Amino acid sequence: MKNRLLHVIFVFSVIAFCAFLFASCGCSHSDKTPIVTVPPTCIDEGYTTQSCRNCEKTITYNIIPATTGTHTVRWIMTDTTWPGISTNKCINCNLAGDGEPRATQVGDRGPASGFICFISADETGFEVAGLTGVNGTFNTYFANFLEAAPSDETSTSISWGPANLSITGATMITASSSSISATDLANSFGKGRRDTRLIFNAFSSLSVTGRAAQLCANKTVVFDGVEYKDWFLPSIGELNELRNRTGLLNILASSAYYWSSTQGSANNAWDMSATGTRSNYTRSYSCRVRAVRAFGSTD
Repeated sequence: MKNRLLHVIFVFSVIAFCAFLFASCGCSHSDKTPIVTVPPTCIDEGYTTQSCRNCEKTITYNIIPATTGTHTVRWIMTDTTWPGISTNKCINCNLAGDGEPRATQVGDRGPASGFICFISADETGFEVAGLTGVNGTFNTYFANFLEAAPSDETSTSISWGPANLSITGATMITASSSSISATDLANSFGKGRRDTRLIFNAFSSLSVTGRAAQLCANKTVVFDGVEYKDWFLPSIGELNELRNRTGLLNILASSAYYWSSTQGSANNAWDMSATGTRSNYTRSYSCRVRAVRAFGSTD
C-alpha cells in the first residue's frame, strides 16, 4: 500500500513539474506535440520530451542513465533470406554503426546472437533430416546457415551419456579415430538435429539427465525479443565447421575437446578439438558442449 501511494505521489509530482515548466513562460501551451520517449543507449541517456508548437518551448524529464558506457558494435544478421544481409550495429542497444548493410559473412552474429559458422553455397541449402512419430517431431527442411551458440553450454566438461546403448536411427560412424573420411563428415552434415532428439528421447526413457545432447535440446535463447528453441548438438560433420572457423571466430576453446551427436559404437561417440583432432572415444569421457542451430529462407 505504501509503495502504491509513493508511486501515485511521484506521478502527480511529474505532472505538476511539467505543468510548471510549461506555464513559466506565460504561454497557454494549448497546442503541444505528442510526448516522445527516447530510450537510453550504451553511452547516451534516455529521456521523455514534449514541445509547445506556439512558443516552441520544450521540456525534458524522466532521465534514464546510459546502460553500459560503451558500444559493442558487430555485424549482425538482419535478413535470413540467402545469402543473408547483415547490418553493423551495437549488439546491446541496436545503435547503427558505420557502413552500409552487406551480405552476411562467416563470423557475423546470427539472429540468436550466436556466430554464423557456415553459409550454403547456393539458395537450395543443405538438408536437415527430420523426425516423425516420436517426441519432438519436426519435418525435414532445407537450411542455408549454421549458427553456433554465443557460448558453451557449461563452464566445465560433461559426459556424452551411458554406454552399452546403440541409439536406433541415429548416425553411427564406426571408423577408427585416424580413419574417419571426408565422406563420413559430409554424410553426417545435416543429421545433428535429428540425432540430438533421438538421443534425448533414449536418455529420457532411462531417466538419464543433464548430458550433452539434452543440454542442447533444452536450450532457449531470447534475443531482440525473439525466442529461439531449435538448438541441437552438432554432428561430427557440423562440428567440423565450427573447428574450421576457430582461427577466425575462436568458437571452440583452444585446449578443449567438444562432443558431437554422432555415435562411434554402442559405447563410444565422436568428439573433436579446436585443432581438428577427431576421436571415436568412450562416452563416459568429459568434453565441452557447444549447441548450434540450422536455419534459412527455406526452413
